Amino acid sequence: SQRTRQVSLKLVNCSYNKSLEVILMAANKTNTTLNLPFNVLTAACYLPWLGWVVAILVLLLEKGQEARWHAVHGFLISLTFFLLSMVLLPLAMLFMVAGLVVQLYAAVKVYNGEKPRFWMVSDWADKAAEKIKM
Repeated sequence: SQRTRQVSLKLVNCSYNKSLEVILMAANKTNTTLNLPFNVLTAACYLPWLGWVVAILVLLLEKGQEARWHAVHGFLISLTFFLLSMVLLPLAMLFMVAGLVVQLYAAVKVYNGEKPRFWMVSDWADKAAEKIKM
């Protein structure tokens, strides 16, 4: 009975290892036109900064539909974030410059002995200062 259990465990273990081997082989299949592992080729389409270049190459050279889908998807993700950064970067730069100007203005006012007041922010500062006094 102990011997039967050991043989059964070895068969299960062997079967598990064989299944794992088949899964790993399927995951690393090299049936791409570019003779690269499928997972490497498709993952490269999503790389930051370079993924769009890889995606274009895959679209031009690869014949497999699934790899081409990942290339289009990766390219669109790269394009989306590129466009968002181009739209939002000027706004971010504008707010940074505005913040710099406001802070320098406040610094000059305080240096000259004045108390600068700004819409809403000064009211929040008054309330916070009252709470801190407690």
